[in-house]
Amino acid sequence: MKNRYLLLTLLVTVLLQNAVHAEVPVGLRPVDANSKTQCVEYYPQPDGPLLCSEQALQKSAVDPQDLKYERLSLRFDGRPWQAGFWNQQPQSPVWEYVVNGESINHWTELVSTHFFPNLQTKATAEQFMQMNIAQFRQQGLTPAITIIRQSPQDVLYEWALTNAGTENQDELQRIFSTDEGIYMVRYTSRPTMSVKNRLIWTKLLLETMPKVKTSGKGN
Repeated sequence: MKNRYLLLTLLVTVLLQNAVHAEVPVGLRPVDANSKTQCVEYYPQPDGPLLCSEQALQKSAVDPQDLKYERLSLRFDGRPWQAGFWNQQPQSPVWEYVVNGESINHWTELVSTHFFPNLQTKATAEQFMQMNIAQFRQQGLTPAITIIRQSPQDVLYEWALTNAGTENQDELQRIFSTDEGIYMVRYTSRPTMSVKNRLIWTKLLLETMPKVKTSGKGN
C-alpha cells in the first residue's frame, strides 16, 4: 500500500501570534532525517521542526455541499477531480483534490489549496516560499528547486525530491498575497511529473484566483 506523502503547511499560528510557540499537535512528531520510520503526511513550520504523521489523519471524503467553502476558483485539466479532504480549520483551511479513480490515501496526483488569513501582514509570498524551502534543508532533504515566476507578492516554483526512494515526488507550488491573506495552491505528482503535466499545471495554477468572499465556516 502506498503511503500518503503530503506537505501541509501549519505556520500561521506562529507568524500571527508574536513569539508564541505552538506545541506539537497530537498525532504528529518531529522528523528525524535518519529515522527508519516512513512518514505519511509532512507539516513544515517556520518557527519549529518539520513535523509528520505516521498515518493519514483524515480518511473520509468531503461532502460536495461543503465545496462552497473553498475560497479559490480552481481550474482543472479536463479530467474529473473530486475533493477528498477538507480540514475545516478557519485559521488555516486546507483542501485536497484527487483525480477520478484515486483516493486521498492512494494517489499519484493531488491538487491542494491553503489559505492563511492576515499572513500578508507578517510575510510576503516570496518570504513564505523561502521559509518552505528552508524547512527542507534544515531537515537534511535536498529537493531540486526551480523558480518559475517570482515577485514579492506572487511566486510560482517547483520542488522535486528525486533521491528519497518511495517518498519521491514533484510539486508545482504557487503562493500569492491578497488583502485578506496569503493563498497557496499546489499540484503534486509522484514519483515524478511529466513535461506535459508541468506545462498544463503551470498555466492552471497561474489562472487560479480567489472566489467572491463567502460567509460561514470556510472563512
